[in-house]
Amino acid sequence: MMHRTIVAVNKELLYSAALRQKKEGWRVIGESTEIRDESGKRLFLLEIEKEEGDLHIMTPEEFAEKMRQISVKYFDNAEAAHGYGDDLLCEMLIELGYEKGIKIWINLERWYS
Repeated sequence: MMHRTIVAVNKELLYSAALRQKKEGWRVIGESTEIRDESGKRLFLLEIEKEEGDLHIMTPEEFAEKMRQISVKYFDNAEAAHGYGDDLLCEMLIELGYEKGIKIWINLERWYS
């Protein structure tokens, strides 16, 4: 059985995200779809699939380590850190099967103070 999901990435990460998905056993289906959030930021949606037996769900330790890496790499750029943190949260929720909700969330208007 195949598992399909959607990954949202910004333009700068589009190529590396596709490579990472391939490395992890995912196959990109078709072309990316460009969308814009309410602030005009361009995002690209990739539909990917993988054999269900090959699925790997991120462990709490892996999640914490990835968040730590984001906080170290973007310690001086709160906006980038927040964006990459959001992307990681979406990735984790998609792995857990919440892709329909993530598709809706991606298109919600965002507001930051």
